[in-house]
Amino acid sequence: MSKSNKNQKSITSFFKNPAQSATNEPATSKSKPALIPEIKKEPGISKLPPPPPPEPVVKPVVSPKKPAVIMCPTIAKIPNHETEWINLSDRFILTNRNFDVQYAHLYAERLGAMRKMVAKAAENHLGLLIQMLLTRAARPDRLIVAAKLFVESVFGSEFVQRADALLNLEQITTEEIHGLTPILLCSVPGHDASNRVEELATSLNKNLTAIAIGSAEGFSLAEQAINAAAKQGNWVLLKNVHLAPQWLKELEKKLHSLKPHDSFRLFLSTEIHPKLPTSLLRMGFCLVFEPATGVRARLTRTLNEFSENRMERIPHIRAKAYFRLAWLHALVTERSRYTPLGWSKHYEINESDLRFACDSIDQWIRNEGQDDIAWDALQYLIASCIYGGRLDNRFDQRLLASFVAKLFCQESLDASYPLIKDDASSLLVPMPQDKTKNKYIEWIKQLPSNEKPTWLGLPDNAEKVLLISQGSKFTGDLLKCDQSDENILVVDFDAGDQKDESIGRPAWMIHVQHTTDNWLKSLPKTLPSMTRTSENIKDPLFRCVEREVTFAANLLRLVRQDLVDVQAVCDGSKKQTNDTRELLNNLSKGMTPPTWKKYRVPPHIGAMQWMSDYVARLKQLENLVTLTINEGVQSLRCVKMWLGGLFTPEAYLTATRQCAAQSLHVSLEELNMNVQMLDQSSQADSNKETVFLITGLKLQGASCRNNALFYSSLIMDDIPLLAIEWKMPNSAISAPKTNDQQEVTLPVYGNGLRTELLCTINVKAGQANTSEFHFYERGVAVLASVLE
Repeated sequence: MSKSNKNQKSITSFFKNPAQSATNEPATSKSKPALIPEIKKEPGISKLPPPPPPEPVVKPVVSPKKPAVIMCPTIAKIPNHETEWINLSDRFILTNRNFDVQYAHLYAERLGAMRKMVAKAAENHLGLLIQMLLTRAARPDRLIVAAKLFVESVFGSEFVQRADALLNLEQITTEEIHGLTPILLCSVPGHDASNRVEELATSLNKNLTAIAIGSAEGFSLAEQAINAAAKQGNWVLLKNVHLAPQWLKELEKKLHSLKPHDSFRLFLSTEIHPKLPTSLLRMGFCLVFEPATGVRARLTRTLNEFSENRMERIPHIRAKAYFRLAWLHALVTERSRYTPLGWSKHYEINESDLRFACDSIDQWIRNEGQDDIAWDALQYLIASCIYGGRLDNRFDQRLLASFVAKLFCQESLDASYPLIKDDASSLLVPMPQDKTKNKYIEWIKQLPSNEKPTWLGLPDNAEKVLLISQGSKFTGDLLKCDQSDENILVVDFDAGDQKDESIGRPAWMIHVQHTTDNWLKSLPKTLPSMTRTSENIKDPLFRCVEREVTFAANLLRLVRQDLVDVQAVCDGSKKQTNDTRELLNNLSKGMTPPTWKKYRVPPHIGAMQWMSDYVARLKQLENLVTLTINEGVQSLRCVKMWLGGLFTPEAYLTATRQCAAQSLHVSLEELNMNVQMLDQSSQADSNKETVFLITGLKLQGASCRNNALFYSSLIMDDIPLLAIEWKMPNSAISAPKTNDQQEVTLPVYGNGLRTELLCTINVKAGQANTSEFHFYERGVAVLASVLE
C-alpha cells in the first residue's frame, strides 16, 4: 500500500472512530490530553499511525464519576464546539510555552515556516488535523495554508502538484473524454474561458458553433446545433449556461438519449454558480479557470489585449494613454479580490469595459500634440460612464474618480511622476514614458516580484484581511458539505448520569440537542414590554425602542418554539415535520435557519455566531426597558446605545434627529450631524438635549486619537464612544484645525460586509499635509457591527 493510501486510511479511521483512537493510548502524563490521539513520529517520516483493528460494535465508555468531554465529530462541527476547542487550545498552550511566539513569528513568513510549525506539533503528539483546527482558532489567516498541508499529508504531494500543472485542453478533448461527456469550463464572475475553446478549434481545424445562452431563441438554436453537430461530428460551445439552470436539466436528459458521432464535443462555459445541476456536474468533465492574481499578471494580460499596430499609432501619447488605462484596469480588478476592503462589493468589470475605454481614448486623442488631449473628458467618461457605470456605491465612485484623476492628467506625462509609492519600504516607481508595447512589457517584468497591497492604495494588512475572509468561506463550504447521517460517536457532558438514552440516535442529533439546550438556557423566556402613555408616545426615542422591543419579542417566541420543537424531536417525544426537518438540517450543519433571519445579517452567518449576537441584542433591550421603567423616558437620551445591536439602526439615528428638532423647534432638514470620537476617559456633554452617545463602533483601516484619523497597522480599532450632535449649520462649532489638515468623510456601515450604509460622518485627518484620498484608497470605514 502506498504512503498516501495509508495516510488516507488512517485519517478515515480517525473520523469514523475517534473514541477508539482516543482510548487505545492511555493518558499516562498529566500534560497529555486524554482524548487526543498520540501521533508517533518515525525518524524522517511525518505520518499518522496505522488504523487500529476493527471492532464490531463501538460504544462510548463513560465513567459515572468523571464528567465526559465532547469530541468534535467532524471538521464541520467546529463552530458548534467553540468552547471545547478553546479549552483544547488552552491546554495546548500550557504544554507548549513557545506557542504564541511561534505564531507571532509566522506572521511574516509563508509556507516554509508553517511546515516547521507542523513538525513542532508532530513532536508534541499532535496530528496535522489538530494542528489545522488550532490554526483556525489562533490564526484564521493561516487556515488555508494549514488545510493545504493536511491535504498533502493525506493524499500525497503529487495530488497537490497536479492542481498547479498546466492544463492541456487538447489532450483532454481528444483523448480523455467521449462525445457524451460535456466539458464544463467553470470560471469566476468576470472571467470567460470560452476563448480557449475557440483557439483550440482553430488550431485543430474543427467546425465550432458558438451560441450565447440567455435569450428565448438561444435555447432552440442550441438544440438545433447539438443535433446537427452530433450527426456530423462537429463541436458546439454554449456560453453563459449559468443563466438558464432549469434548461440545463433538459439538456442533461437530451444527452442521455443522444447517440453522437465519436468526434462530437459539447463545451459549456459557465460561472461558478450554486444553482448548477449537480447531476450535470457529475456527468461532465469540469475544468475550473481562475484569472491570474497580482498587478504584474493582470497588467501583462491587459496589455496583451492591445495590438501593436493600434497601440503604437501616432501620436505617441496614445501608447502612454493605453498603458495608463491598462494600469487602471489591473488596479480596479485586483482590488476586487479584497472586497469589501478594496470595493464595497464585487463588480463584474471585464474586457468589454476595457475595449470601450480604448475606443474613447482614440476618439479624444488628436494629432496636434499632447497639449490638445481632452483629459477632463477622458476622466468623466472613464470614471462616470465606462467603469463608473458599474458601481452603485457613491464611496466606490468617489474612489474610482480619484484613481482616474491621478492617472489621466497632464502631470502624469512627467518622467518623475510617481506611479507606485510605498512609504513603508521607500519604494518609488515613476510612470514609464515609453512609446512601444514591447518596452512596456519589459518594464513590467522589472517590477518587484513581492507585490504588496500598498501598490493598490490598500494598507499592508489587507492581505491578512483577505486570508481571514478566505478561511471563513472555506469553513462555510465545509459546513455545506457535511452529511447529517454521520454516525460518529459523541460523548455528551452529562452522559455519566444517563443509561441508554443515546442508543439508536445518531451523533449529530445528540449534539443538536445539547446545543439547543444551552441556547434555551441563555435566552430569556420573555421580554418586558414598554409602558405606553400619552406622554411617552410623543418621544421619538421611546417609539423607536418600543418597536425594537416588539420586534425582538416576536422573534424570541419564534426562536424558543423552534428550539423546543427540535428538542422534542431529538428525544423522540415528537415526530418530525417539514419545518423541524429543515431546522435539524440547518442546525446540524451549524447554519442559521432562514426563518430566524428576520433582520439584516450577513447571509452566511453561522448559527452559533447568530445566537450569541442575538442574545447580546436582547440584553441591551432588557436594560433599556428597565431603565425606562425606573428613570422615565427621558433617560433614553443619556444612554450609551450600541448602534450595531439594534434591528433597525437607521431608525434610531432618525429618532435622535427628531428629538433634536423638537428641542430646537426646527425642521429636520435644517439640522446637520457633528461627531466627536472620544476615549474611555473622555466625557461628552450628554446633558444637552441634542447630544447622543453611541458605543460599540469599529474603525477599519485607520486609528483614531484625539478625535483625528491616523494611519494604522491594525485591522480594526475600537471607537470607545462616539458623540453625535445635531446642530443648525450656522451654529455648528467644529474642532479647530490648521490649514494643512483635511476633513475626511467616512461611511458608517451596519456590518463588516459593507452592504448597509447607515450614515456618513466627517472626521479631520491627524497628520499634516495628508490628502483625504489616501484614506479613501485604504478603504477606511466605520462599522457598527463586526459580523461578516
